[in-house]
Amino acid sequence: MLRPPAPRYARGAWGAFMRAAQSISTTGTFDAFADAAPFATFAEIFAARRS
Repeated sequence: MLRPPAPRYARGAWGAFMRAAQSISTTGTFDAFADAAPFATFAEIFAARRS
């Protein structure tokens, strides 16, 4: 039986959040977000879904 993907996405997002929090705590910088997707990318994706 296949599991729904939502819990996997949540675990992945939580893991990324925890890694970023650990990095911020350790380094005192926000460098962990350097490879984050730009807002414009999300805006394009959701704008395309509304059309």
